[in-house]
Amino acid sequence: MQRVINVAELAKPDWNFIEDHYQGHPVTWSYHSANPCNVLERLITRPKIGRYRACAAASLKLKSERDVVISHLPRTSHWQSVFMKKLGKENRHLAFSFNFTDLPDAKLRAKMTESFQTIDAFVVYSEYEKKLYSDFFSIPREKIDMLHWAAGEPVCDDTIVSQLPKNYYCSVGGEGRDYRTLIKAFAKMPNLQLVIVTRPHAIEGISLPSNVHLYCNLPSSQYWSVVANSRALLLPLRDQDTPCGHITLVGAMRLGKPIISSFSQGTTDYFKPGEGGLGFEAKNISALKQAVEAFEDDLSELDRYGDFNRAFARTHCDVKVWSRYVQGFIEAGLS
Repeated sequence: MQRVINVAELAKPDWNFIEDHYQGHPVTWSYHSANPCNVLERLITRPKIGRYRACAAASLKLKSERDVVISHLPRTSHWQSVFMKKLGKENRHLAFSFNFTDLPDAKLRAKMTESFQTIDAFVVYSEYEKKLYSDFFSIPREKIDMLHWAAGEPVCDDTIVSQLPKNYYCSVGGEGRDYRTLIKAFAKMPNLQLVIVTRPHAIEGISLPSNVHLYCNLPSSQYWSVVANSRALLLPLRDQDTPCGHITLVGAMRLGKPIISSFSQGTTDYFKPGEGGLGFEAKNISALKQAVEAFEDDLSELDRYGDFNRAFARTHCDVKVWSRYVQGFIEAGLS
């Protein structure tokens, strides 16, 4: 039977991608994760030995020319392509979740540009990224497809709620965020409460006023409970070209939360000011403050924003959309 070999940069032991929703040509599924799985891989973090181990194992798993590979995140896609070439494997290869917070330096760019030429298709999470990566890595534009980030409604653990202030705004996540601007804006609004959930490096060196409450490295269910119980989600991205925040946006939408986001080409496929919330110019403290104050002046809009976001996520951000795409990729190789 045809095999679908998944190799992922980050994957929990029970992760099975879209297998539960797949309804296409009969296949068997195989999963390989770059997460450290032994003492050596946990001790040596650079280079990431687990990535080499996972990509090598995935390549050796390919037994028939009909088998396909799906790699997840670009560095894994790069090394998967390298190992397949070294082992003489020419199977069809789909690079899923092809997203960079920061583009690579010149040396790695050259290596990736070469390895990416052997990949058959790429999935990105915004239309902006199609042109960005096509130009940067010389990938033919027709090889890059855009799908919305997909997820079900997050599981929430409300045991953390008793620790939180009342009527707070929240901002969560760690990639491509501009917490400095956000915190400075809330320092000018001492009557409003803000809860931030992120990793320590994202707020390093930033002083917190008394109305800003910080939590680091919360379990996922408590993380999403902070979002679910907030007045609205704030998404302050680093600049107008930052292609991050998709997981946060979709999770908040699934929970029916209003959104206040900085403008970014990387998120316009999910959020447009006036539909699911309000927008502001990136790095602009005054604009951010004005957006929050406008929100406070008309709280009657919260339900409308939340309802729009929930409906959008149910239509565009469902895992079944991913399943249909992957089914098409698998079955295209059989014709």
